[in-house]
Amino acid sequence: MTLRGRIGLFGGSFDPVHNGHLAAARAAAEVAGLDEVWFLPASVSPFKLESGHASTEHRLSMLRLAVEGEERFRVSTIDLERGGVSYAIDSVRFFRKEYPEAEFFFIIGADSLAGLRDWRQSPELLKKCGFVILARPGWNIDEALRGFTAGERAMLSRWVSRDFEQRVSSSEIRRRLAAGEGVDGLVPVRVAAYISELGLYANPRCV
Repeated sequence: MTLRGRIGLFGGSFDPVHNGHLAAARAAAEVAGLDEVWFLPASVSPFKLESGHASTEHRLSMLRLAVEGEERFRVSTIDLERGGVSYAIDSVRFFRKEYPEAEFFFIIGADSLAGLRDWRQSPELLKKCGFVILARPGWNIDEALRGFTAGERAMLSRWVSRDFEQRVSSSEIRRRLAAGEGVDGLVPVRVAAYISELGLYANPRCV
């Protein structure tokens, strides 16, 4: 398969996927001119090494429901198929080998930028793909980019959404569901129906 174009890679636990995730993907696509955004649900996130709250199958099903009808959005199961802890560099290596004519960009929040140096094989990662940064209004990019080389700073500051702000989180949604509260407007309608039908996150221990 020949694939060309600019592809955004959006990794996460998505436990559950919510409207903030979709808004982030849209913002990244707009600021960087992405042709597609691929959601990469983690088998085990390196930042959340405890076991997940919903099963892999449920997280994947909810993601597929969430992106249904979104022409530019796709769901990749590469990290789930690989198993173990999901590292960005492994996914980027795979996609670069499979689709050498495409350009790949990792989508991250500004809060992750300062710790990017600690990601596995970060020097190689910074050479193999671009980054799209989603920042809150007033965010100081110069402060966050300290410690990077001049070339890295130029690359990392190229595609930045400087006015992205969303207040929903997966942990807040899980808390609400465990407390019997509603999540209308926080998750896609199809995802809300799926959660309700299966009673996901109803156990307070799943927060």
